Amino acid sequence: MKLNWLKLKNFKGLKEFGIELSEGETTIKGENGTGKTTVFDVYLWLLFGKDSTGRSEFGIRPLDDNNQPIKGLVLVAEGEIEHEDTIN
Repeated sequence: MKLNWLKLKNFKGLKEFGIELSEGETTIKGENGTGKTTVFDVYLWLLFGKDSTGRSEFGIRPLDDNNQPIKGLVLVAEGEIEHEDTIN
């Protein structure tokens, strides 16, 4: 299975993020609280409908200063996942 690209907007704490992946391995690095787990959560959510802790019900909307989901935002989470069937 190969992730070719990923795009998100207003997903959890990330306002906007996009990445196109090439052949080989990709590493996403950053300081704490910059969205690394959110990127992983998007990938897992697209594949399995769950986040990185296995929850199927988790808040995907960004939160306001009072820790309440912000309503009225367009949420985008999309990607292209390539799967090659192999028979052994």
